[in-house]
Amino acid sequence: MVAGVGSFLAKNYDRLIAAIVLLVLLMSLVFLAIQAKAQKAEQQAFDRTLKELTPKFEKADPVDKTVFAAARMAMIMPFQAEEWKKDFLLTPELRVRCVSCERPIPYDATNCTFSILMCGVAQPPDTTPVPDLNGNGVPDEWEKKHNVFAMGADEISLDPDNDGFTSREEYEWGTDPGDPNSHPPYLAKVRVAEIKPIPFRMVFKGVSRAGGKLIFNINLRSNARTWFKSLGEEVEGFKLLSYDEKAPGGATLTLDHNGKQISLIKLQPVPRDDYEVKLVSLIDGASFVVRPDVDFEFKGLTYRVKKVDMQGRRVLISDPSRNVDVWIERLALAESQPVIKP
Repeated sequence: MVAGVGSFLAKNYDRLIAAIVLLVLLMSLVFLAIQAKAQKAEQQAFDRTLKELTPKFEKADPVDKTVFAAARMAMIMPFQAEEWKKDFLLTPELRVRCVSCERPIPYDATNCTFSILMCGVAQPPDTTPVPDLNGNGVPDEWEKKHNVFAMGADEISLDPDNDGFTSREEYEWGTDPGDPNSHPPYLAKVRVAEIKPIPFRMVFKGVSRAGGKLIFNINLRSNARTWFKSLGEEVEGFKLLSYDEKAPGGATLTLDHNGKQISLIKLQPVPRDDYEVKLVSLIDGASFVVRPDVDFEFKGLTYRVKKVDMQGRRVLISDPSRNVDVWIERLALAESQPVIKP
């Protein structure tokens, strides 16, 4: 019997081992399935518990870094009071506190001048009434200081120092109405009488070769005159600068006038308008004609028209004496009679 069992085991050894291994694997799979199901149940229970939880405190707002940024900027650039505008050493400038940062700012500042410190807040207007007994719009204090106070409101329109400017204009510009050497700039008494558009007067007609160089045929738009010029030569103040026969728009001759270049395409009028501006002085009634980008003299000073506004009928003039650009408005009907100095 024992020999029979041993013989059976010997013959079926491999099969028995395989059956045992297969059984172990099957039991392992069953165990893993039970464990996975139990883990899934635990995860679901945990998720339900987590979902049912409510925070003890409300959600915190993001940190406002403005205060820290301002403090950091203040460390980098410490507070410094701005320079006084007063010319007199012993006369301090009137200052007030900013409504936001409470730093000292000029009395007439519309915004806090400490923009570096992230302020720049708009300041409320001064509502303090200014004494004006004669009701002419000019403070009595200024009129009395310059000896032009009078109960007649029209007195402010006189010119006591005979410099061509009324006391009101002297007040508006901060000059002395009793000193003929202290007055607003003369440009303040200039108006635009007329703006006349002028089409560019020359047309590039053709080119030929003679003596080994190119000769350009240039006509007036009216065909009243023709020039034959080569590069480097001038036509009515315009220098022939360069020529490009294969330019995208066609054969192009480039002219130069005071550093400003104008391109003439062969047989095409230049789509560029020039202007002739007639200005008039309200001081003496004198009128004079100026053109853009050309210097002109007025009352001993040099000016230049920088821009022409045809719609507004005004021109922008550069004033190098004060390093500013000033818009000169058109002549009003009430100004048609100039103030002529005797």
